[in-house]
Parts: sequence; C-alpha cells; structure tokens
Amino acid sequence: MTALFTPMSIGGVEIRNRVVMPSMTTRLADGEGYVTDATIAYFEARAHGGTGLVTVEMASPERAGRHRARELGIYDDRFLPGLKRLVNALHHAGARASIQLGHAGGHTREDICGEPPIAPSAIPHFVYEVTGETITPLEMTRERIERTTRAFVEAAKRAREAGFDCVELHVAHGYLLSQFLCPEENRRRDEYGGALANRARISLDILRRMKAELPGFPVVFRLSVEDFFPTGLQFSEGFQVAKWAASAGADAIHVSAGHYRSRPTAHRMIPPMAYPEGVFLDYAQTVKMAVSVPVIAVGRLGNPAVAMAAVDSGRADFVALGRALLADPDWVNKVRSGVPVRRCLACNKCVDEMRGGEPIGCLVNPTAARETEFAAATGMPKGERICVIGAGPAGLSYASLLAHSNQVTVI
Repeated sequence: MTALFTPMSIGGVEIRNRVVMPSMTTRLADGEGYVTDATIAYFEARAHGGTGLVTVEMASPERAGRHRARELGIYDDRFLPGLKRLVNALHHAGARASIQLGHAGGHTREDICGEPPIAPSAIPHFVYEVTGETITPLEMTRERIERTTRAFVEAAKRAREAGFDCVELHVAHGYLLSQFLCPEENRRRDEYGGALANRARISLDILRRMKAELPGFPVVFRLSVEDFFPTGLQFSEGFQVAKWAASAGADAIHVSAGHYRSRPTAHRMIPPMAYPEGVFLDYAQTVKMAVSVPVIAVGRLGNPAVAMAAVDSGRADFVALGRALLADPDWVNKVRSGVPVRRCLACNKCVDEMRGGEPIGCLVNPTAARETEFAAATGMPKGERICVIGAGPAGLSYASLLAHSNQVTVI
C-alpha cells in the first residue's frame, strides 16, 4: 500500500494520483509553435501510462520570451485550436492537463525569438541553442515589466480557454522570473531590484493577478529555491519566496533548484547520474513544513521505491517524473501493477541532444517522441524464432518489444 496512487487535489482540481509530468521542451511543435500530431502522441502516451497531471512544455506568454526553435506557442489566440486538441487527448486518456508559462528573458537570442531579448538588467548571458553565443539583453523599463506581467495573465486566460486544468508559473532555472530573483542577474535600483521582496515583486504580482482575474483556476508556482553559485539565489531566500507564493495564492509549490550559471555546470538543474536519487527532496520537505498547500518534489525520483517513500513519509505531496517518463511512459501503470519499469539512466542524452537541435529522445526508449512513427509501423514479426546478438540497450529493447509474440533468444 502506498499513497502514491491515491487522489489528491490542487486548488480544487482532483488528480488521480501523485505523479506529475513536469515541463520538458520537446521540439515537437512546428516552426511557428503550433501543436502537431507528434506533440499529441508524445504527451498522450504518458497520460495513457497512468500519469496523474501532465504539464506540457514551457510556452512563452509573449514572442520575446521564446527560448527554443519549435517551442509550443500560447502568446496568441491562433494557437488555441491546437492546444484544445492536445488537452482533449490528455483528458480522454484520464490525465489532468497543465501548461507551463515561462519567459526566457535574457536567456534567448534575437534569431530565436525574433525580437531583442529583455531581462531585469543588461548583463551578458551565454545562450546555447544549437550554437553558443553570448548576448546582452535590454534592461526592462517599468512599462515593459507591466507589459510582460499583463502577457502572463493573458496567457493564463488562453490556457483556461483551451481547457487546461491549471497552469504552472515558471520561476526557476535561470529564465526571466528566476533572473529577477537572482542578485547576479538583477542589478536594478528601483522597486524591482535590491531587497528580496523587490526581486520577487514581478513573480508575486503575476501570481496575484492570475488569481484575481481567473478565480477558481489553479496556479502551480515552480521555483528554483537554490541557484548553486555564490552570487545567485541562496536557499534561505528561495525558502522565503516559496512561503510568500503560498500566501499570495499559489495552489501548489513545485520545488526545484539550479540555474544556467550553476557550478560546476548547468546540469545541476537536471541532475545527471553522478548526483544521488532524490537530490532536491530535502528542499521540498523544508518547504512543505512551512506551507499549507501541496508541494511537488522533483529531481531523480524515478526509482519507484524512492518516489513512494517521498510521498508516504510526508516529505512531498506529489513527485514530478520527467526523464523517468521519457524512459517509460507506462511508469505509473507498471509500478501500480508490480511490473518492473524501464529505468532512466540520468545520462541526459534527452536534454543534450535537444539543446543541439534534435527533438527530445531517450537512450533506453527508442519510441520517445517518435510515437507516431512507431504507431504507423507495420510488419512486426509474430510467431517467429528470433536471435538477438548483443545485449546492450538496443538489443534488449528490441528483444523486449518482440518477446510477447515471438520466441526470442538474446546472446
């Protein structure tokens, strides 16, 4: 018995279990940001696999905030028909649907977003999107801050119109709202810089306006509580922001950590195999003890025993499984049935190749982000005696896919 598979609500929306799929950029949208059949098939597979809440990838509330090519769009009404198709597919598969509203700020380039990048302060950012380049964004005026704040609220309204059950406000990982919180990247001398309350002002203003203008519509507040470099946001401040967000109306706090400037590398925000399982769990537990809304934990929680223990011990209310659901979209259904899952290696091939321009993928799951291709495949052998020579990831994956309808020997 485990609480991991029991329902729990976020802001009045009941989730069928405690497993959340967090936002991960896929590059499955088209060049303009429209939903494609591949987008739907990818997220739908995770919903059919039993995931309780599927958070589709980061979408910017305005064009200037786009951080990748083929990023999902929500900054204009023209994206609504595709988003409605996506939500309907997730609901039909039994999952609740969320979308992450995130703005790149200074972590983009004009060749990506089509406009000069903006940020709290005009300090250099190294931006890697297929190629690497250092850019200096424009410092936002008060009027520009208000325009961006308004854009976030309007994007949340589009999300509600599309049928999403909630939205996630992205205040993490070195993007715009995280940049405002970060002393290294926010050197302003007005009411948006300096003291922590000033640096948190834009994030909390957006949250309050969303709650005021969309009553009853849940907002998850995703926060990097620690930037992992000396002049970044420290946990003592991140912890305070989490408490302020809960008081300002957040319906859940999603506790993450890390930043593009993290030391020794930016990989800390997507912890590779060198980092222990549940690496951010202590942060989530500390926040949970201080707030009265649900807390979502993330960070190498794909081991079923670790995920169940995180919820059963009360350290978190939900667990977010990103790479684990890339490796095995049926993770929830398998664990609930006592069937072994295909485990994520935390090799970060998924992230690294995506940053290099490829769609997201997975070393141990060849179907990830290629669901439409595999669905169209015909002529799979049945009733055959098959010898697979080589027991690496490719050989074992192939043998596993065919074992139910063939006699397979692995050498």
